[in-house]
Amino acid sequence: MVASIFDQIDKAGGYSAIQDLAQSLILDGYDTQQLICKLNLFYATNPKVSDLHKARIAEISAESDFKMVQGGDEELNLLHTLSSINRVIKA
Repeated sequence: MVASIFDQIDKAGGYSAIQDLAQSLILDGYDTQQLICKLNLFYATNPKVSDLHKARIAEISAESDFKMVQGGDEELNLLHTLSSINRVIKA
């Protein structure tokens, strides 16, 4: 599932595609904190992702996790995380 999300983030042409992905994951009932942690682990172990991108994605994931622990909205944090990862990968 995480590899599928990776492909969708990588192929997303804009913000609306990322928003659709985030809404789909929420509606499918995935735990957002666990999903963000698994995405971070997937990127950290992926040889196709540069070390600089891995570090930035880890920082984004940690920030989102902290916000959710503090009571932040899951959907907004997931949307922020996915769009930020997309932006990092496209850079």
